[in-house]
Amino acid sequence: MAFLTTAVLVVSFILTLNRCDTYYSGKRAGSRRTFFRSSSSYNDFMHHVDPLYEKAKVETLGDIFKRHVQHLRQTNNRQVELVFLVDSSGTVGRHYFFEEIRFVRNLLSDFTVAQNATRVSVITFSSPNKVFRQVDYLTQPLVDNHKCRLLTEDMPKVRYTPGGTFTRGALLEAERVLQHSRPDAVRTIFLMTDGYSNGGDPIPVAIRLKRQGVKIFTFGIRDGFVWELRKIASHPKNEHCYILDSFEEFEGLAKRALHADLQSGTYLEESEGKCGQLCTDNVLCCHANA
Repeated sequence: MAFLTTAVLVVSFILTLNRCDTYYSGKRAGSRRTFFRSSSSYNDFMHHVDPLYEKAKVETLGDIFKRHVQHLRQTNNRQVELVFLVDSSGTVGRHYFFEEIRFVRNLLSDFTVAQNATRVSVITFSSPNKVFRQVDYLTQPLVDNHKCRLLTEDMPKVRYTPGGTFTRGALLEAERVLQHSRPDAVRTIFLMTDGYSNGGDPIPVAIRLKRQGVKIFTFGIRDGFVWELRKIASHPKNEHCYILDSFEEFEGLAKRALHADLQSGTYLEESEGKCGQLCTDNVLCCHANA
């Protein structure tokens, strides 16, 4: 009986996503009328759903996202360019900003980050003068720009810089970074934000990027400008736009979507000093062949 209830909730959620598409496009689809008359109607609906429905929602979104992550990881030539746009605005706050960063770290742990494989750029954004390339392995594809350095050195240095929500500026910066992409690489943008954008319309930039073959995933919170995130995302919208109730659900989505069928990667030589950083009491603890 419990399995049947969960199945019904999942089907109901998927139908709701499709109907939301009709609303958020701002147009009618064929002869169908919009399901939600306003964003507040959508928010009220999502706020009062059953907890079991909420669990089914995260599981369903996680399974959809998982398929896309696996598809990226299985790119034939292994050439993947990933750009993460991370909202650092005051409305997000320091705590939830680092929840976003944790999501990025979890996602990247599933990829082979290396000069000849996946290249990464992490861009944080708030006000127009606070759009920063905090990690940039695309325009600087060095041999040392690999996952070990990314996760242990560069990601821990990412700073929180509060301000507005200049989503348009973040997409423009992503466009500039992707000009350095390899000709045959798969290019993907992950945009994470609470959705309250300002400083200009980001949608024309997103449309231009998608016409250039860039795939865009958006992750947002339901109380923000959901319609804008859906317009920015690639098609189909219900597979590229993920609207969650809180930043805490990012972790649930990551756990559901990631770390499946991981394979052994290649080994990289590092200097003895890098290994020594793991030792305690200033004593070299690394084996000569470690």
